[in-house]
Amino acid sequence: ASQVRTVGGKRAEPDNRDWLVHVQGEPMRAAAATADPRFNVTMASNCVRLRSDVQVFQVIEHEQTEERDRLGGGKEKITIYTYTKEWSSGWNDSSGYQDVSQRVNTKPDGMGLGSCTQECSRVEYGGCFLLPQALVAQCEAFQSASGALGESISLKDGGAAFRKQADGRFYCARAGSAYGSPAVGDARVSFAYVPDGPVTLIALQAAAKDGGDRDSFLPYRLISRGLFGVSQEEEKRRLRFEGEKSHDQLASEAKCPGILSCLCCACNLVAMCFAAALTPEVHRFFTGSLNAKACLEVINSRGRALTWGCRLAGWLMMFVGFYSLFSPFLTLIQVLPFIGPFLSQLAGGLIWFLCLVSTILLASLVIIVAYLLFHPLTALLYALVAGAVVGGLCALASLVH
Repeated sequence: ASQVRTVGGKRAEPDNRDWLVHVQGEPMRAAAATADPRFNVTMASNCVRLRSDVQVFQVIEHEQTEERDRLGGGKEKITIYTYTKEWSSGWNDSSGYQDVSQRVNTKPDGMGLGSCTQECSRVEYGGCFLLPQALVAQCEAFQSASGALGESISLKDGGAAFRKQADGRFYCARAGSAYGSPAVGDARVSFAYVPDGPVTLIALQAAAKDGGDRDSFLPYRLISRGLFGVSQEEEKRRLRFEGEKSHDQLASEAKCPGILSCLCCACNLVAMCFAAALTPEVHRFFTGSLNAKACLEVINSRGRALTWGCRLAGWLMMFVGFYSLFSPFLTLIQVLPFIGPFLSQLAGGLIWFLCLVSTILLASLVIIVAYLLFHPLTALLYALVAGAVVGGLCALASLVH
């Protein structure tokens, strides 16, 4: 929290560049037209994001497998195919359906199905900022765009025509069908948009790359400050250097160098995926007006949930791996006459306990190494706790012995 500077949106102060800033409740405004890539729909203003969702009325095949008693003994599996007619955002190719009479799906020529979202190419924020596309993509306050559109639309290539209905959707009907009783091949599309309005953001303020008069924003990412810290200018330089890296660059830097990338492909792949998708950063957008403390609380809660989710998943996989490694010994013990089953149960409990302890200790070591570069004091604390746990287990083992 001490790193955050709350700034106004009237003038971009040069001293705040390359620093984590919080801008509260300033107006966001689309400064360019936003057009849908599939339809002749363009909103000249007041549209930060435009989303279209296309559905087609289709025959859907459902497959169900049942197991029945066979005449004369035994079991047999029977696959039953059923068919329903419904609206779907995905295309169902009926050419491979089991029932030949149900191979009737069609759609308007040249039309893609599903959802498509288009961001405005230039979104201004306050009187001195320009929002990058990564922040614009976080705008989720969609509302129906039906009232801002005309009574009819068509595909970009001038193909199928759609007419507005009472529920705000646009409908393309085949001959003889109607919106209330659709036929296979009928299509409908709905539009939603994010309008201009007050928003709050927290990110790294950066000078415009094109030399314009509006500053922009970059992700605020972790940097190494060493044990004794660095000067403010050096800190700013490192923050900007990290913030300008793309996700591909982060993934490339995370991979093992040289021949090590081939020797440990699995570890290399996991490291690259985590670096590209889960690099800790502050680059957040909030609808409405929120103070810095509220913004950081939301960011911290999401970060903690993600961190502990990844940790628990990793610990579980580590425990399962350890147990799978030693479980074959239980099969060898079980074949011993008379005492085999008893020893197998005893050894199973012992292996379970040892795998649990090994998982805790190895997970602690991984956490210590991960914190060592950016939070050395936290790493030292984890090391002391892990040492106390190891010492306690050793003392308990010696007493039992």
